[in-house]
Amino acid sequence: YEIYYIVKDFSNMKESRFIKQNKEKWAEFENDFRLGLKNPSKLSRLFIQITDDLSFARTFYKNRSVRVYLNGVAQLLFNTINRSRKNILTGFVQFWKTDLPSLMHEARNEFRISAIVFILSVLIGVLSGMHDSDFSRLILGDDYVNMTIENIKNNDPMAVYKKQHHMDMFLGITLNNALVAFKTFVTGILLAVGTLLSLVYNGIMIGAFQYFFIERGLFKESFLTIWQHGTLEISAIIIAGAAGLTLGRGLLFPGTYTRSQSFRISAVRGLKILLGIFPILIFAAFIEGFFTRYTELSDISRLLVILLSLALVIGYYVYYPYRIFRKAGENQRIKEKLTFKPREPLEFSKIKSGSEITGSGFEFLYETGFGIMKFLFFIGIAYGIFFVISNTRFEKRVFYPDFNFLYFTNFFSFKGNLALLSANILGMVLLKTYLFSKLHQKVNENPGKISLESLAKHFKENFLSYAMSAAFLNSLLFLGKWYGTTLFLILLPVFILSSYISFAEEKGIFPATADCFSLLKGSFIKIYGEYIKYLMLTLALLILLTVPFIRSHLNAIFWNFNLEENQLYAVKLFVVTFVFALFLYLFFSMIFISAGLNYYSIKETVSCRDLTKRIKKIGIRTKLFGFERE
Repeated sequence: YEIYYIVKDFSNMKESRFIKQNKEKWAEFENDFRLGLKNPSKLSRLFIQITDDLSFARTFYKNRSVRVYLNGVAQLLFNTINRSRKNILTGFVQFWKTDLPSLMHEARNEFRISAIVFILSVLIGVLSGMHDSDFSRLILGDDYVNMTIENIKNNDPMAVYKKQHHMDMFLGITLNNALVAFKTFVTGILLAVGTLLSLVYNGIMIGAFQYFFIERGLFKESFLTIWQHGTLEISAIIIAGAAGLTLGRGLLFPGTYTRSQSFRISAVRGLKILLGIFPILIFAAFIEGFFTRYTELSDISRLLVILLSLALVIGYYVYYPYRIFRKAGENQRIKEKLTFKPREPLEFSKIKSGSEITGSGFEFLYETGFGIMKFLFFIGIAYGIFFVISNTRFEKRVFYPDFNFLYFTNFFSFKGNLALLSANILGMVLLKTYLFSKLHQKVNENPGKISLESLAKHFKENFLSYAMSAAFLNSLLFLGKWYGTTLFLILLPVFILSSYISFAEEKGIFPATADCFSLLKGSFIKIYGEYIKYLMLTLALLILLTVPFIRSHLNAIFWNFNLEENQLYAVKLFVVTFVFALFLYLFFSMIFISAGLNYYSIKETVSCRDLTKRIKKIGIRTKLFGFERE
């Protein structure tokens, strides 16, 4: 009976009295959170008190705003406490100890198919070389074959590995191997056919390359030299093939999932497998850059490197996945859980994770799809016309119009063409103006189209800050050097976020840049994680354009035009430039949108504006059609 009357007394407590008793405690939390104070014991004690208050509110004030407010406070406290407990090292170890081996076991059939296709392709390369002495020239190229023959005459057949500086060779080979592996994976989206063709091509090339030395009685020397790094390098390509086949399998055989759900699962699995080979790609490049050149080393030491590399690959990527699977049984299998998530309206007053910002970015792009596609289409046409006209100013053709992602470097520098630099700056300023205006419209919940007058006003007011950041970034690429491109890729997110701060807070670009660095302190990984996602997606799209299947179809279309050589060159140049401009500005669009979404998410973390608004609503009563509402 005593417990009954205590509960009854609590249930009769008015909400206003409940708020009055606890508002000092809640205000203390707000103050500490705003000042960034994170005393662990105090946070833990406060979390217990807040959750107790939330439980009480859920019981007696189910439909009141105080329950909504306390739920938000508890969520923020929970995220803060758990964020401090996160250990990056634990996740890293977990990936290599359990996740990747489990994925490799799941993809064991794809791994077998990839290995079989590659080995058969190597045999095809060897047999083709045996029956046609010129086959190696067809596959390896005349320049490489002639250079190697000259090295053989000079009694140094492996001299090709000694020409470059150690570090330059290491960096160049790492980049090249990573791109080959990425291309092998990405082309799996073409129903796995692209991955198989990539494996066949690389296998035939290896077979022709190896037989070239066998034919000249240099098998032992070539084997001990090439396979020091080649064991890891080729193994990585085969595993990348397994990742690509995993990607393609999701599209071909969705099972009980929808095709889009199956593709999402297979894409994540394949990407994780791909990430798992980058350490051995780097190690292989390190061996090739720093050790392969020493051909005077003993045969036993070089053979030992090959055997240890082979043991590493078989042990970790084949035996270890099988062992942990047998030990753990069916519980070790990866179970994917997919739930239907309806489209939600964009929120700008919510603290979002990286994946939520990615989803919101694509949602925003979807909502503004027609408008942004019109802009990108116009940009593509403008760049296509500009490149065709500019090319006529040169007696020698500057570009061979082909879908090669390295075209990007020329796309910006264009041999020092200042007019193109100005066009790049203007294009980025116009894109910022349009997308930032659309974001601002969404934040203020203004439906309808943006008027030309408002866009013109935005352009006029922010042109200087936008142009300054765009000019700096484009000047780095305009140098046409590798370090300029590297700096561009590193600084791009910083300058885009600074531009949005300059627009949203009506500041100059320099104060906005200072604010940007302060915001980056606690959100560096999240912002650059989003950036890398979009960069990889754009690179994947560009790599797909380099697939011979696509190029051959485009060439077949071009051949149907009854044009002279110069006219055909101009048409090809226009088409290639149009497509590259389209993809490039689509990438910029995603970066600009991500900058705005990250800005509002970070500002909410710092200022708690949404919490403050909800606090002000507590205790305010209004009446609507006879119903009391809080």
